[in-house]
Amino acid sequence: MGAGLIRAGVAALAVALVIGVAPAQASLMGAAQPTRAAVALAAEGDYSSFFGDDALRGSGWAACPEPVTWSVDMGRLSPAAAKREMARLRTALGLWSRYSGVPLEFTGRQPLVYDNTSYQLRAADNSAPRTRHIYIGFYGGKEVSGLSGNVVGLARPTSMLAREVVSGMAVFRRGYVLREQSEEPRHLTNLYLHELGHIFGLGHATSPTNVMYPTLGTMTDLGPGDRAGARDYTQECTSQPECLAALVTA
Repeated sequence: MGAGLIRAGVAALAVALVIGVAPAQASLMGAAQPTRAAVALAAEGDYSSFFGDDALRGSGWAACPEPVTWSVDMGRLSPAAAKREMARLRTALGLWSRYSGVPLEFTGRQPLVYDNTSYQLRAADNSAPRTRHIYIGFYGGKEVSGLSGNVVGLARPTSMLAREVVSGMAVFRRGYVLREQSEEPRHLTNLYLHELGHIFGLGHATSPTNVMYPTLGTMTDLGPGDRAGARDYTQECTSQPECLAALVTA
């Protein structure tokens, strides 16, 4: 194929820990109330692309028979905490897989290192980056420069083949995860759904009825706009295996 590997040169989107604060909405007093069908249609259309570049807008993973694989570094979590977060990650990834049609497969736990220069997760043993793969890790705020202030998660696609996402990564703040395990576990499921949505090509939504809304909430399922965006941005399976294999050494 003529298209080569493109490192996704986009800023990582983050979900900020701002709970229960919504943008001001115009009053509907004296205005015609929208019908239930109109509200439903508006909610389903409430999604955007992660990519601002016209050439990449609407890009996503390809729904090929071979699954997109994922691995996770939980070395900074206790065995009990890791077990709980693994279950939540599986739930969140399973929902994006269901509505996008992209099959996923867990390949195991793996030591990873976050590079604050390239903003990438990489294998700690310096092995070659995998294609059609998602790296996930849990880190302290001082280890990842972007995990500061109210930011508790960062995620993005990390490489592309034309309009097809072929790798992605997500990092989560360890301290926040440990606290919310006891205070409000639904915040964690919402956080994972939101950040993993960025990896699936979605930007932010405008309504809190969707998990891609940029304020952390307690939703534990995808909203109508999230589901529509997942379907819309999924690409046809046209990549040849030899092209993807070549990306490893690109």
